Amino acid sequence: MKYFRTFLTLVINAIALLEPCACDCIIVRRLAGASPADIGDFPYLVAVLHPEVRCTGSLVSSQWILSAAHCAVYDRKIIKPSDMVLVAGVVDFNDTKSKTRQIRKAKSIYPHPNFEELKIAGSDIALIKAERPFELNNEYVSAIKVSGTPFTINSDTACTASGWG
Repeated sequence: MKYFRTFLTLVINAIALLEPCACDCIIVRRLAGASPADIGDFPYLVAVLHPEVRCTGSLVSSQWILSAAHCAVYDRKIIKPSDMVLVAGVVDFNDTKSKTRQIRKAKSIYPHPNFEELKIAGSDIALIKAERPFELNNEYVSAIKVSGTPFTINSDTACTASGWG
């Protein structure tokens, strides 16, 4: 548990330092001004799939995905890792013929210990470990780049979102 808390603290701090990126939204109808992404635009995105959940995560390393805790918990229970599928290297996770597609099962799921399913605000973060590493370092699947330089996003800064769910 001590290792998990240390790892989670490091990931949260790293995410706080993320460089802004130009991203498009994949689900066009949900965001104003959105457009579909092309394969390889967001190589760090992973579809987090369970019969009751369709979410997005970001690869922070070859085997670890950062996602929302509400993607890891269903009916107040942590989703069984064997029931969760992780798909990288695609813009359409239903495209079974994609040559860039990589599929993994989850090995372990760690929602933030303070997450409450009915109160999504606050502590809505989770780490998911893939059963085996994703093959990184190509244009379709890679870990998200993290900046070592702090930056500020002003309230009038235009931001973009990408993902499923």
